[in-house]
Amino acid sequence: MFNYYMNIIIKPRTEIDLPSIENSIRFAFTQYDKIIFTFDLTETTVFNFQCLLKILPLLKKFEDDIELKLEKSFIILNHPWKKALLVLFFSFYKPKKPVEFIKREAQNQGFNSKVLL
Repeated sequence: MFNYYMNIIIKPRTEIDLPSIENSIRFAFTQYDKIIFTFDLTETTVFNFQCLLKILPLLKKFEDDIELKLEKSFIILNHPWKKALLVLFFSFYKPKKPVEFIKREAQNQGFNSKVLL
């Protein structure tokens, strides 16, 4: 059996729909043992600190899975203010696994990629 990571791409549209994101994350953790999350926030226009704080219970809910199955996360951004807001958020919530910011998504999402949202 191959020992590879599944790249799970979560791409919310205008606003971050937490129930849909929760379902996507739950699906990923139940289906795969090794995961890399890619959060594409390039189309998200409703994005503020309050919205990010609502993510904390979701992170707490999946804490064990994050420890066991997540390798790292990528966050795709196209605006510097979104990155600044996330850096501020991560100063309050220290990620359990590495998080990398990237400016745009590669054309080829890879062999082991699945877009969930």
